[in-house]
Amino acid sequence: MIVTSDILFFDLEVHKKSKQILEIGALLRGDQFRRKSVESFLQFANGANLLCGHNIMDHDLPILKKYHDCQALFAKPAIDTLYWSALLFPKKPYHRLVKDYHLHGDEFNNPLADAKLARELLIDLLAAYQRLPEDRKVIYNSLLTAQPGFNGFFELTDEKKRPQILTRRPLAALLQNRHASLFCGRADLEELIERFPVELAYAIALITTDDPESLPPPWILHRFPSVMQVINRLRISCDGKGSCAYCRHLQPRWGLQKWFGFPGFRRFEEHREQPLQEQVVEAALAGKSLIAIFPTGGGKSLTFQLPALMQGEANRSLTVIISPLQSLMKDQVDVLERRHGITAAVTINGMLSPLERTEAIERVEQGGANLLYISPESLRSRSIINLLKGRLINRIVIDEAHCLSAWGQDFRVDYLYIGRFIKKLQEEKNLSRSIPVSCFTATAKPAVVEDIQQYFKEHLNLELELFQTSAKRRNLQYFVFSAKSEQEKLESLVELLQSEAGPKIVYVSRVKTAETLAENLRTNGFPAKAYHGQLERDVKKKIQEEFMDEGSGLEVIVATSAFGMGVDKDNVRMVIHYQISDSLENYMQESGRAGRNPELHAKCFILFDENDLSGHFNLLNTSKLNFKEINQIWQGIKQFKKKTFTKSALEIAKAAGWDSEMYQLESRVKTAISALEESGYVRREENEPRIFATSIVVKNVEEANQRIDARADLFEGDQDMFNAKRIFTSLISRARTEEDTRIDSMAEALGMDKNEISRYLTLFKQIGVLSHDKDLTAYYFTVGGKRHSQSVFQQASQVEAKMFELLFPNEEIRTKTFYLRELNESLIEAGFDGGLHTIKSVLNYWSVSNSIHKERIDRTTEQYKIKLKKPHDTLAQKIRQRKKMGAFCLAVLERDYLSRAKTDPDFKDKKLIEFSTLEIQEKVNSLLGESRTVREYEYLLLYLHRLNVIELKSGLLIFYNPMKIIRQQENNRKQYTLDDFEQLARYYQSKTEQIHIVGEYAKKQLRQQEEALQFVDDYFVMEYDGFLSKYFPGRRTKIRQALTEEKFEQIIKDLSTEQLEVVKDNKSQNILVAAGPGSGKTRVLVHKVAHLLLLEDIKPEQFLMLTFSRPAALEFKTRLRNLVGRMAYDVD
Repeated sequence: MIVTSDILFFDLEVHKKSKQILEIGALLRGDQFRRKSVESFLQFANGANLLCGHNIMDHDLPILKKYHDCQALFAKPAIDTLYWSALLFPKKPYHRLVKDYHLHGDEFNNPLADAKLARELLIDLLAAYQRLPEDRKVIYNSLLTAQPGFNGFFELTDEKKRPQILTRRPLAALLQNRHASLFCGRADLEELIERFPVELAYAIALITTDDPESLPPPWILHRFPSVMQVINRLRISCDGKGSCAYCRHLQPRWGLQKWFGFPGFRRFEEHREQPLQEQVVEAALAGKSLIAIFPTGGGKSLTFQLPALMQGEANRSLTVIISPLQSLMKDQVDVLERRHGITAAVTINGMLSPLERTEAIERVEQGGANLLYISPESLRSRSIINLLKGRLINRIVIDEAHCLSAWGQDFRVDYLYIGRFIKKLQEEKNLSRSIPVSCFTATAKPAVVEDIQQYFKEHLNLELELFQTSAKRRNLQYFVFSAKSEQEKLESLVELLQSEAGPKIVYVSRVKTAETLAENLRTNGFPAKAYHGQLERDVKKKIQEEFMDEGSGLEVIVATSAFGMGVDKDNVRMVIHYQISDSLENYMQESGRAGRNPELHAKCFILFDENDLSGHFNLLNTSKLNFKEINQIWQGIKQFKKKTFTKSALEIAKAAGWDSEMYQLESRVKTAISALEESGYVRREENEPRIFATSIVVKNVEEANQRIDARADLFEGDQDMFNAKRIFTSLISRARTEEDTRIDSMAEALGMDKNEISRYLTLFKQIGVLSHDKDLTAYYFTVGGKRHSQSVFQQASQVEAKMFELLFPNEEIRTKTFYLRELNESLIEAGFDGGLHTIKSVLNYWSVSNSIHKERIDRTTEQYKIKLKKPHDTLAQKIRQRKKMGAFCLAVLERDYLSRAKTDPDFKDKKLIEFSTLEIQEKVNSLLGESRTVREYEYLLLYLHRLNVIELKSGLLIFYNPMKIIRQQENNRKQYTLDDFEQLARYYQSKTEQIHIVGEYAKKQLRQQEEALQFVDDYFVMEYDGFLSKYFPGRRTKIRQALTEEKFEQIIKDLSTEQLEVVKDNKSQNILVAAGPGSGKTRVLVHKVAHLLLLEDIKPEQFLMLTFSRPAALEFKTRLRNLVGRMAYDVD
């Protein structure tokens, strides 16, 4: 290789918006140029034979094309160092001078400096090219010699040594011969050579690296989007059934054994030739879009995790899983790592600590993750869109897909944005083909399946292939017992729990019931605990772990439906519904958590009381959003003058006249906006969050007040300073009690304007009482002995150091195959008894920190193969550094923070400490006498968290997160109509019918079990109208009412014709009833109120009743309580 003196290295500095040239920098034959004039630049460039620069093909040259006198310049061959850098440095850490599509130098906005960097980079590129095998040079020369941006590179090659240029057929043969083990032998290489030469070159560069976490840079995915298609045709389109060396990598059973250690897929139906799990995995590997229905405990998660892992390894892609429950996402990620040693999955959600969130984002960006779990709400985040734009997206998986359908048991409006999100992502990634979609659910009737399929056909033009099993859970038996009172129920429950040993789940429908029933059971001698959605995350985790641990003694969980999802316990022997579920789908899903082990026979019971159905109806009536409320939100939106505006849910609710203390206010506002969006009134875009601070610098209110007083010059008088102190006092209180720190919530509580709060927060940063230093909280373990944080760290850090010494005793050894148990025995012999759990934790940390590539060879024998990804000395030094820094960090935490830590009554073995990363950096650096960066301490804290030395919790975030809304209906006279409300009305109608249907199932079980089982089969198979006609003939009107038939009879029975007319009148705006003494006025009024609440969509908080005396009010309330139940307590 030679570098001639006739290369023009140049770079343009351009105005971002106008694209006007601000300055040009260039080098030629040792001469330098730095001016604005294009004419002078052309004169300077006149003697050059070659052009070279960074990103000149897509940036500099297109801008120069606007000048007609540049034609001579374009006739010269060009070398784009951006194009070549991704080709010749495809492996992490890539080239030191290239960061994304920019050159990474010391000077900013200096085009001459960038031209010099381009020259330096070219020299490195030529050296890298020289190191390539000769056949690779032939491949690149043949593919790229005629391609703009590449062709000039070959001009620098000595003609006598220049690689030959092969035509399609011999080039295809060379590729096949040299790389047969890297792609399918049936790939049509000749077509790829003809149609996608540049993309094929990049694909070859990527798949020949030995690091599965090395990624194509984001600019390639945008500039050459067909790279994904080429890689897929080489490595993914193979069906795994061929005889080539590569094919076995895409065989589902091979992948199942490799990743999960299972010899075969689970069978639900003996007559089915191929298991359903395997069929779904094959369809995903083939790139099909699909909907799959699995029974609870049927291995649903594995069928999207396996193809994601297999294809992620094959094409460096990311599979995105959209799931409705944050706790379920975390559970699935933890199970993959803990049980299977798979570290390629991450989740990004609000339950993570700030450091965990940062780590998850980095692992997605850098290729360390092939599965990303996110919630549907996070799709509105611009940061998520930007994150996904930088990765090859293999597939979008939608878990709990019934949430998309108004016919489903759990319709969620956030799911309706999924189609728009995927379409937007495809457009921003410049994709010519749609991203495949997989939808999963455990229970779905035909109307739900049809809804889901229609949704993706309309929004993305995707055809979803259906996969489902008709198999029943043969190891489950179903029973229903009638219970007429709470006492009878409790006695039956105790009797059932005593009848059989082993783990049991008792389901209830209310949080309070879960707490009181668990207490009752403990009183009766049962080790029972309550579990529900209102518990703190750590308490939930602790209860889950106790239930999973066979030695804990916890056999009975009393839970709402929040328990069970993600709790993969296969020996639950009994599920008892103390209160019946609110739908047949939910009942089958919850009862399906019994007997997950197919060999275990389990029993499912319902203790049926008709009043439990009334409880579900009451909850539905009070929680649903009615037509009037959506109209109020529309009226509120019309008060905002701009067509496009950003407002929080609280601000919109206030504009609508809603009570700011309303239950689930934010969710209700978003549901109303979604309903308006579906009808074309508004369009909701991405959220526009603003973070004001992440750290409170002062220790207490007194110190803050002193600093405020010291800067009185910043405030406009005493009242202004008083307001500042009031706001800061509220802020510290909210931070310490983990209360809402959104500024709109603070403004509402303090009776101040949001913009005023924003002004004070800016002043607080100026004064130095707020900052962006990342306040963190973490649990520090305080129990003496092995469980103490200091002891855990000492043991884990010693085990880590000895592990590295045993596995990699010298620099020559970079790859090691070993058995986990043998390694553990060697550690014990050396005096380090950390146990298998510590060894696995260390290996997983090495993997996620990009220190090793880890592969489990055999699950049964726990044989692993690991390969160093960084120099031996570097890793050894990092281990020593972590040990030293970690010891000092824990000493500082214990010395300076433990004394003022919070004690949690639920956890006697640990205390919650509060600190900032900046404080830790300053204090530990002082002790060490070193200058370690904040980022190094963040990595250290994550290390301590992963090895269970400490447990990172939440951080402080003072923020404002408004929704961006665009009014599409600009006519202020336009009103929201009942026709517009039809979709939500259909959902609420469906919910009402589902309660009746599950009640009917229970009644049939009481009468005749076979009939009840047929009822269930028909519900999930028959067309819905046909099902209702078969099982509810003549009762269709009654099951549309949100109350039981018995309750309906109570409301209308024993009323005269005139009284009934008053009670049933739902048309008149005003009613005047004239009645004399003893005519039953009180009775009619009570029944009319009941009719309003239960049948006319009036909520208790929207109802006001006036009486002539306090005793009369109490009388009305007592009678109403007897008629409608607990709902009467909410009536004023």
